[in-house]
Amino acid sequence: MTALCRAAEVVGLSEASVRMAATHLADEGIVRRTGRGAYRLHAEHLSTFGHVEHWRTRTHQTVAWNGRWVGADLSKVPRADRTTRRRVERELRLAGMAPWRGTISLRPDNLRGGVDQLRHRLPSELAVFAVSELHEDDEAAARSLWDCAALAEQYARLRAELRASVDESAHVDSRAFARESLLLGSRAIAAIVRDPLLPGELCSPDPLSALIADTADYQDRAQDTWAALLWDEGTAPD
Repeated sequence: MTALCRAAEVVGLSEASVRMAATHLADEGIVRRTGRGAYRLHAEHLSTFGHVEHWRTRTHQTVAWNGRWVGADLSKVPRADRTTRRRVERELRLAGMAPWRGTISLRPDNLRGGVDQLRHRLPSELAVFAVSELHEDDEAAARSLWDCAALAEQYARLRAELRASVDESAHVDSRAFARESLLLGSRAIAAIVRDPLLPGELCSPDPLSALIADTADYQDRAQDTWAALLWDEGTAPD
């Protein structure tokens, strides 16, 4: 807890607010008390943790595209049930699926494990199925569901921000860089996690790979900065 309170001080939060938040998270089961002032994260209680945990190796989830597609139908989710619908639609986006026709979303069948893996991963409210032999007009429409140029531009901007932040870190207080790294690093990782992991036939993998490499370097630098701030006075991890 000492280290957490010191981290909170860096970003302008009070010790009291951190201790109160830790108590609430423990009550909700998101963290578990392991001792006096010590907590351990229950990752299984965070719905997006599985997506974020392996952001450095996201591209390892893909295989060569077989030319087929995976469809998911959310017609069983009532529009009136907005909470469930938002949850299901978020999972579809995180799986790289794009709305196609009516209640059906689509993505290329190029993820490791194929249709079975997606059926297991996606919410049970969805019907997940293989799609093949589309009419040429439908095939062309499916291939245009994602704006690859916009993704490449977004990743280029993020990479430029990461480089600028590193360059600026040589001229600012380490606390200022630490604070910025939380926000900028989170934005970069969020972009990586949201990438649809399309095959090279649709989108070049190079912009994503470059963003992952730059973000990994940035996060390593940020972690070193945070470690120096938290332990520079001999505070032992608790």
